[in-house]
Amino acid sequence: MCLPNDQCADAIAIGEVCQLSYTTIGASTDGPPHSPACEDGTTGYQVNNDTWYDYTASCSGDVTVSLCGSTFNTKLAVYDGCTCDLGDANLIGCDDNTCGLQSSITFPATEGSCYKIRIGGFTTQAGIGGLTITNTGVPCTSSCASDLNGDGVTNVIDLLNLIGNWGPCPPCPFVCASDLNHDGVTNVTDLLQLIGSWGACS
Repeated sequence: MCLPNDQCADAIAIGEVCQLSYTTIGASTDGPPHSPACEDGTTGYQVNNDTWYDYTASCSGDVTVSLCGSTFNTKLAVYDGCTCDLGDANLIGCDDNTCGLQSSITFPATEGSCYKIRIGGFTTQAGIGGLTITNTGVPCTSSCASDLNGDGVTNVIDLLNLIGNWGPCPPCPFVCASDLNHDGVTNVTDLLQLIGSWGACS
């Protein structure tokens, strides 16, 4: 699988989100290790199989970046600034197991500032999950993966969109939003997930 945000330079721009589906399946590792902030006790200081997001704070407040509830043993790092000149000097935080085997970091953010978010896993682990970014200064606004046209509701338009993209996803660098479970193909599993999310995004 080819991920559009596999490399730091290709980070996806993002704001505050109640939950955004993500995957690290098929990701390479291109970020640096961070001793001792990323130490997990057994495998050293690396965030493995990493994917990248550039978060810009809508206002000043305490921001929590959370991977809690993801399907695998995650690691998470957050950097001050959105360049790819990364090191311990601009590392805000690194986390392994704040919520069970998943990760969460809280830090003070400044309105308009950009922060690099790095999502990866313990050793060679990769998987899917939900990325949550909350800011104490911003009300949480929902997003649901099944709302394929971004109008705030999962309905027949999204159903037709999914059916129109039935089958394998196009090769890299394209991705298909209709592949809701990130397995590389739009099929009945995605259809059932969409139907299960029918209605207004919560």
